[in-house]
Amino acid sequence: MLGVGNPLGGDDAAGVLLCRLLQKRGTVGSHVQVLEGGLAPENQTGAIRTFAPETVLMVDAALLGRAAGALMWVDASDIDGLGISSHSLPLSLLAHYLGEMGCAVHIIGIQPAHTDFGAPPSTAVLQSVRCLAGWLESIIPHLLPHTPSKSLRDNGVTMENMTALLELESPDITPL
Repeated sequence: MLGVGNPLGGDDAAGVLLCRLLQKRGTVGSHVQVLEGGLAPENQTGAIRTFAPETVLMVDAALLGRAAGALMWVDASDIDGLGISSHSLPLSLLAHYLGEMGCAVHIIGIQPAHTDFGAPPSTAVLQSVRCLAGWLESIIPHLLPHTPSKSLRDNGVTMENMTALLELESPDITPL
């Protein structure tokens, strides 16, 4: 998992806050890597390559045209038109690079209320971050049910049954 955004930019911190919350709780286990990408998520590609995951979930604030805190699955080809552009490299390019490394890339966007420098995150985004963290904590054991492993395939998980689980149990994450 890669949290993206400016930790000093109000709701732009959503992806980073999600990572910090999951790291603090320590509930996802060593078989899931949680990385703060911040303003330069491409700086984490070395750690991602070393970990060699099959799937990378990126979470970032995105201008979705929805109510503050709304969560949406975003296609990598659409993310550049939705971002706040606080990153040094377009997320679509990073997603493409991770795909070339053999990773399936999924992106969740969180609608910000504001991205004011130095302002705290909004209540709506904080609630969404907590909800998303709880949902991820609840589905990870289903995705990796037995042996902690970096490989979903080692545990009999396919992209098809993962997608089905995400669609059935997601916390109001709307596809874009």
